[in-house]
Amino acid sequence: MTSISMPREPALDDTSVKEALAPTIDESNTTKTVTEEVKTITHRIQAKVEEVKEVEKTVKKEEIVVKKVIPKPTPKPIVKKAVPITKTTTPASTDKTYFIQVGAFKNTPSKRLLSVISSSGFKYQMSPINRAGTKKLLIGPYQSKAQVNQALGIVKSRINKSAFVISK
Repeated sequence: MTSISMPREPALDDTSVKEALAPTIDESNTTKTVTEEVKTITHRIQAKVEEVKEVEKTVKKEEIVVKKVIPKPTPKPIVKKAVPITKTTTPASTDKTYFIQVGAFKNTPSKRLLSVISSSGFKYQMSPINRAGTKKLLIGPYQSKAQVNQALGIVKSRINKSAFVISK
């Protein structure tokens, strides 16, 4: 039996492996590098989170600005004091005063209704509370039947179809 012997490679011990790989692996630096890398990544993540929060704040501010820039149209409240209508007894004469009665209310009419009346170019007044506990909403006064009838057509088309003329 013949044995063939092969040349043996030199054995590498742990020290020689470490020395050979020393330029690529530095145990103390590797730990620091990984730690530093983790800190860097954490810092970047925190910066991104802060950036997202700033964007959210900006979006919320822009939403608020939009709400302030485009307000809902609201009619301006018109505050007018009710002028009491007093009945005066006058002898039979041709000097009659005419009003258009828009409605009778137990409470104050809505601001919207009063706004529509004013924006349509009419003056209104509330009568004192009567025995039934209601106040009449009157448009006028008008001095002639022709004037009141012309206004009545406009009032019926814009304000209240059931409006009618009264005279005092």
